[in-house]
Amino acid sequence: MTEYAIAFQRLTEDISQLLAGLSFPSSSAVRAAIAATRDLEEAFDGAAGVPNDERWSTAIDSLDRFLDHCSASRGEQCSLALSKLRRFVAENADVAPPMPALQRAS
Repeated sequence: MTEYAIAFQRLTEDISQLLAGLSFPSSSAVRAAIAATRDLEEAFDGAAGVPNDERWSTAIDSLDRFLDHCSASRGEQCSLALSKLRRFVAENADVAPPMPALQRAS
């Protein structure tokens, strides 16, 4: 498994953790989780190592929109997942090369 695949897996596990931590996830939260996962997959699969590719900005924006739904996620694991994903978004907000963020996500 490549480092990109590992980073993607960890990010999607955090997304799942947050979604599961919502008592009653709204349909918009579920759609946002699906979109974030899809957009991250497209960025990792098609733009890994290409920092200026539009797929990265789309993925970061999509993940950020999902996080807007997650303030009600409960539990220590959800807090940790939320913190890691917010940090990932903040570190990649300028669509810098993904490698440093991948190291932090792994």
